[in-house]
Amino acid sequence: MNSYCRRMPRGVQVLLVAVLASPAPATAALGWDLEGRGESARSGPVLEDRQEARVTLWSPGPRAVKLANGRPELPATAPGYYQALVAVRRTGEGEESAIHYLKLRDVPRPDLRGSLSVRPENRISPGDVTARKKAALEIVPAPLPREHSGYTETMVAGFRVRFQGEPLANREVVLRTGNGSRLTGRTDESGMVTFTIPRDFARVGTSARATPPATMRLHTAHRADGKWFRTSLTLRYGPDPDRWRSFAWAGVLLAAGLVAGGVTARRVNARSGDRERKRGARRGGEGRRK
Repeated sequence: MNSYCRRMPRGVQVLLVAVLASPAPATAALGWDLEGRGESARSGPVLEDRQEARVTLWSPGPRAVKLANGRPELPATAPGYYQALVAVRRTGEGEESAIHYLKLRDVPRPDLRGSLSVRPENRISPGDVTARKKAALEIVPAPLPREHSGYTETMVAGFRVRFQGEPLANREVVLRTGNGSRLTGRTDESGMVTFTIPRDFARVGTSARATPPATMRLHTAHRADGKWFRTSLTLRYGPDPDRWRSFAWAGVLLAAGLVAGGVTARRVNARSGDRERKRGARRGGEGRRK
């Protein structure tokens, strides 16, 4: 402790030492790696830093899940879409959690008419999954995108931070994307924070399926009762639909230009041919008069 610190009152010195000795709210090492995995893949993504972590699948209630080489062996579930894959690790210092909302759907069974359908009474409501308390600290999409859509660049996305099931106000949330962007936000009194997803895809294909999705991960931390609580939420996002739609419009305009050019060329050729025939006819008439 330097001379400046020695001149501090004893109480301030003790408080300063306690603050310096307190561990920083570092980013949770526990997290889901979605690289190269489709959200409908039955084997699921890879869990990073998985030592002593317990994994459950919420659909909407929890089921224990085993890991095989870091990938969860996902059980059969009721027909539905959004479900939550949750990893939790508890130590004497606190709790870490990693959450990923994925889309799983069993093969539908024929109804009385013989067609394949998902009966409404068997559907898993996204609200039922997000409303459940799945970890002490969690970041919850508010709301989840519709089942047949997803997160995209430039979308304004809302998230709610909850601690022990209650909204957590004035908490910093960091969003990082697999394309290298970083955003920081802070929750309001209702625990809500919003982000405009960065427009950071360097290359975009000519259709919605031509560009693989990227990963974005949100994380936050909270200290309570002398323990640290850390959580991460990992999601996929795709390019702004307007970017590949622009390719489609460019193709339409190019095709229209080619068609128009072809029509114009045929008209020019036709007119040239008419002129040549008229000239030939005049030359023939002059020859007969001679």
